[in-house]
Amino acid sequence: MFAAELALGRHEAVRGDLGAAVADRPLDERLTELWMTALHRSGRTVEGLEAFRRLRTGLRDQLGIEPGPELQRMHQRLLQGVEAGGAPEATTGGPAARPVQIPPDVRDFTGRHEEIDRLCRVLTEDGGIPVAGITGLGGSGKTTLAVHVAHVLAGSFPDGRMYLDLRARTGRAMNAYEALGSLLRSIRPDLSLPGTTAERSALWRTVTAGRRMLVLLDDADTSEQVEPLLPSCAVMVTACRRLLELPAVAWQRLGPLSDRESLRLLGEIAGYRRVAGEPDAARELVAACSGHALSVRVAAARLLDRPGWTVRQIMDQLANDLREPVVMHEDCKIVDEPIRRAEAQLGPVSAEVFRLAALAVSPLRTVAEVTAMTGLPEAGARATLEELVDAHLVEALDIDTYRYPVLIQAFARRRAAQVEGPERCRAALAALNSALVDAI
Repeated sequence: MFAAELALGRHEAVRGDLGAAVADRPLDERLTELWMTALHRSGRTVEGLEAFRRLRTGLRDQLGIEPGPELQRMHQRLLQGVEAGGAPEATTGGPAARPVQIPPDVRDFTGRHEEIDRLCRVLTEDGGIPVAGITGLGGSGKTTLAVHVAHVLAGSFPDGRMYLDLRARTGRAMNAYEALGSLLRSIRPDLSLPGTTAERSALWRTVTAGRRMLVLLDDADTSEQVEPLLPSCAVMVTACRRLLELPAVAWQRLGPLSDRESLRLLGEIAGYRRVAGEPDAARELVAACSGHALSVRVAAARLLDRPGWTVRQIMDQLANDLREPVVMHEDCKIVDEPIRRAEAQLGPVSAEVFRLAALAVSPLRTVAEVTAMTGLPEAGARATLEELVDAHLVEALDIDTYRYPVLIQAFARRRAAQVEGPERCRAALAALNSALVDAI
């Protein structure tokens, strides 16, 4: 907290408290460094040099060591009359930036009216600091929705709208220390950044306090990554799963688009006249996409790329590509990628259940059926299915019945053939058939 105050130029305000802290912990090099900085910026450089002398004497007499190299370099700078830290002193004289970093809204944004209304209510409600979270399978439209809401609410946040991609999908998520540096530089380029995550977090909360500003933290990885980034103003977080350790987040689970929304999105991209000309084939096409926004966009792009093809021909080709591809087209790889990432985040037992339970033709699967196919006890099968719900890979219809979206089931069946192999797949289906016969 002392570092944050110093970075804001409040050296006079904290000088006394720092002196008291050093008196309690006379061998703490970091506290002494901060105190020396406050003294130097207050025009009391001689006292700062004396603070260094006392610390060095104490370290030599009690521990037999010298101060660390950073503190020694700071001592030399003070001797030369240079600002502590080797950088210009941060001041509060200039106004903070009003960043507008939100990506452009998509031209063809479709549907999600209930989700938009709920997010707008959460982010503009009075009292406390509003924190809204959006979860969903990759490609479901989390970022698109969050960006759209940020544009809808532009007038409610006159002090700025900030955006930061935390890069969970890449497997190389940005750490909190780096993220805080980016956020702080965006809003106050003149600040001298503290050297620890905790100090940067405190400074971030300080500079955002009292500001009517919205911060979008996109593609978050873990609670540990996000918690230090929460500002003292409105914030939206997008993540594949709920980050349960974050306090007071109003989470919004983003499910599939409705059939009507999917058809409208298909028409917006591929052209309404073409979609209306083959309504039955168009409905089958979006049904095969399972309301997955990315998949609908890919199907629409394929329609645009093949103007001489009928919607029925596109539907048939896409169905073949997704179920039993001879050569996986690039656009199908794009559709597969978020499902593949979700599978990779499962434990080995849950991943096996995800693949094997998809083998039966029907998309519906009961706990008893999963028990038969995998050999898990009923409690284990239920717990695993609930994990798949949390990963947005199956939907819970009731306490005992779950459903695979068509798109995801096709992926899981292909993966079962690749990972478990034909013999294990046949055994799982045989076990299911036997259990169904016994139940008659």
